[in-house]
Amino acid sequence: MPAVPSKLWSIHELLELIFSQLNGRSLARVACVCRLWSDIALDFLWHDVDDLYKLLGLLASFKRPEPANMLRGNNRYYSFRNSLQPSDWLRFQRYSRRVRRLTHDQLSGKSRGKLLSSNALEEIVRTCPYPEIIPNLQSFSWYSGGLDRQEKSLVFIHSKIKHLSLQLHASPELASYIHQVATRASRLEHLEFRLSEAMQDTERDLIPLLPSFQALQRITLPIYGLTSGIFVALSRMRHLKTIALSAPTESGNGDRSDVMTFSPTLAPTSFPALRRISFSAQIAHATRLLSGAFAPSSLAYIYLHCLVVSDADEVQRLFEVVSQRCDGLVELSVDFIIGPGSPLRVPAPAMEARPDLRTFYPLFSAKRLARFEFRWDYPLSLTDEDMRMFALEWPALETLVLNPEPVLEHARPTLTLASLAVFASHCPRLRKLGLYLDATAAPSPRDFARPIVPFAQLETLLVGVSPIKETEPVALFLSQLCPLGCALSSGLRWPDAFGIALDHAGILDDRRLRLTEHWVRWNDVAKVLPLATKARQQERTRMETLQRDLEAMTLSWDRERQRSEELEQEVHGWRNRVGSRR
Repeated sequence: MPAVPSKLWSIHELLELIFSQLNGRSLARVACVCRLWSDIALDFLWHDVDDLYKLLGLLASFKRPEPANMLRGNNRYYSFRNSLQPSDWLRFQRYSRRVRRLTHDQLSGKSRGKLLSSNALEEIVRTCPYPEIIPNLQSFSWYSGGLDRQEKSLVFIHSKIKHLSLQLHASPELASYIHQVATRASRLEHLEFRLSEAMQDTERDLIPLLPSFQALQRITLPIYGLTSGIFVALSRMRHLKTIALSAPTESGNGDRSDVMTFSPTLAPTSFPALRRISFSAQIAHATRLLSGAFAPSSLAYIYLHCLVVSDADEVQRLFEVVSQRCDGLVELSVDFIIGPGSPLRVPAPAMEARPDLRTFYPLFSAKRLARFEFRWDYPLSLTDEDMRMFALEWPALETLVLNPEPVLEHARPTLTLASLAVFASHCPRLRKLGLYLDATAAPSPRDFARPIVPFAQLETLLVGVSPIKETEPVALFLSQLCPLGCALSSGLRWPDAFGIALDHAGILDDRRLRLTEHWVRWNDVAKVLPLATKARQQERTRMETLQRDLEAMTLSWDRERQRSEELEQEVHGWRNRVGSRR
């Protein structure tokens, strides 16, 4: 094997590509090889930092801390062993200039229980000879466990930061703290808040200061954090393009009651740049917002976290407003999350009272809509023939998710596996598909009028809690449709929250056991499906090769026959000419 040229190991781009695949320990070893390798390896090693104690330990060593009891646990406060010197900062700059993302989470992760003392932070501010402690920091997250640690984040905030994520604690000093954050991070583009209390406890201080973030383009709030007052304050921000919600967590979501009445009053100049919006509201309140005279008119993305299940007619009215007022809409998601705070209807409504094809029909006029997700409490009233209408009306769909994780019922789903073939035939761009299916029986090829066409680009198939009995027939059927590499996803998004919701609703029968059985069987299908798909593709390739060979042989035989006929005619012509001479 020929030796690798030595110059190859000096190519900066090649080294970056290789080092990007290494873990922290390997990068530390590589950094000791030579100066070129050291610079590149250190850039990767210190690009993302989630341990503030480890980073500042490069500045100077810490002395042994003494434990101090706090409300949220036993923490240790660290102070520097000696006073910081200019030489310490010169050495620290070699590493600090490489940090682009810094995360400090007092309650979890590597920073849990390790806190810098006030003396250490004062020492840093007093002795730092540079304008910024971490000069090239672009993303900064500071999640403090109490009021006394909230303002400590100001030490590291400066104007170069583009993304800032903060844990807010209600206090009389909150307004001053937010004002200082806005002043220091003057070019901030993405702001994210976490809450320790309800938003109503902090919004009085927050609302007047939100416009101070003049360059803000994106804001992320807890799932119950976008109140009417906050929404109105955000409407005055000229450059704001995105309002997003954080995924629900066990704590820090805010208070559900803060958004149960969502009725912001907008002005004619509201949201001049807004393109993406996520909010929590009831269906009727969302309809009123989007149909208002001064509602955002250039929305391309809408995510509605539905607080309460509404009648199918109310859902239809929402879709009518969306189709009429949001001409440029590309993605729409209506999401009822089944969890501890989600009121489930018991007993379940009749099928004729649930969302059906008529409910979704207004959206078919939204021809630009490429991604649509709808999650509800109980299975929808949709049939295989309805799915044909979806596929024919939306041939350019890229994502379609129709409630794959409803509350399980004793009745079988109205959709079957055969509905998948409809989307494979008519939606060539489909990448993500989620349905609640009856997979207790797999259809046979005789059930289809035409040969089954596989999905062209499908990447994810969501089956949720769809009932299934046997894995082999289902895997064999799906192998005809799913391309190689397509992920089969089953189960629930938040199983624990789902179980608590069933408890609160008094649903205590054997349905949870059935959910587990279905999930196990679908996992078995997911294990077998790649092999079955690969075998099916190989067989399809072999048949295509045989078909091409047969066509080539047929064409050759036709040419030979044509040539034979030409020769016969030529011979016949010669015979006629010879006979005429005699």
